[in-house]
Amino acid sequence: MVDQAPDPKVDPRTFAEPAPVDDDQLEGVLRQATQMLKDAGIPAARGDARALIAHVLDLNRSDLYLQGARRLSDAEIEAIFPLVERRADREPVARIIGEREFWGLPFGLSPATLEPRPDSELVVEAVLAAITVDGVLPVDRPFRIADFGTGTGCLMLALLNELPAATGVALDLSEDALIQAEENARHLGLDDRVEFLLSDWDEALDEDEVFDIIVSNPPYIAGDVIEQLAPEVRDHDPELALDGGEDGLDAYRALAPVIRAHLADDGLAALEIGFDQGQSVPAIMTAAGLRADPPLTDLAQHPRCVLVRLPKTP
Repeated sequence: MVDQAPDPKVDPRTFAEPAPVDDDQLEGVLRQATQMLKDAGIPAARGDARALIAHVLDLNRSDLYLQGARRLSDAEIEAIFPLVERRADREPVARIIGEREFWGLPFGLSPATLEPRPDSELVVEAVLAAITVDGVLPVDRPFRIADFGTGTGCLMLALLNELPAATGVALDLSEDALIQAEENARHLGLDDRVEFLLSDWDEALDEDEVFDIIVSNPPYIAGDVIEQLAPEVRDHDPELALDGGEDGLDAYRALAPVIRAHLADDGLAALEIGFDQGQSVPAIMTAAGLRADPPLTDLAQHPRCVLVRLPKTP
């Protein structure tokens, strides 16, 4: 049998030990933090440690590599390790830092908001693709957008950022979530184009108010499944934004008549769905007299987004 072990004469780095560093050097602190997170069972230990250290030191990723020999002050080290301990206790990095990137934009978080996740970007991508005509995004069209259960405002604000002539209404049942969403809008310079309303679905809207685009990432986790979620989700995302009722579909049953009442004739609704809801959510929309496209899949090939339209007129 041929020995497949690497030949150190060909690649001496194969068996090379990490170069020694002092505990107060940036690389030394990074190694200590990484080991703490590994010991706690955190999968992406070095990446998370790097993100927390970069946050404390106000450095980007390149700076971390370039400044590995930098000696940190006692105050800097004392600021880093409490954050590492929080991550070891399964608090998400974004919660610790207080911010999460979505669609290339920074979004502040609060305990009342769901942490935006990359899978949700598919909702934005799907809307933009659906309204693109002959390869051109109609940036001059004054779309009216509604976002039900806006949370951080990430779906609404990402769309407004891409559609400079659009305006919108973002609604949420949580006043604290709306406060955070408004702050995010101000930080992004989009607050003059969006109205934030405290509302149980469409209660705060006029009956005849219609929108060209409706988006929503509603709660879709079945109630008895929440305890089985990873601690980063179960213990840190608000239950209001997770709990979709006994079967995870309560929000879609509530949204179906809302979409029917407030979607413009040629409008489009885009709904995020759970990985196992690729048939049930379209069925709910169809039963309400709406047209639902086959679900779009995320990077893991799970159903993640359903596009919904009004029925075709004869």
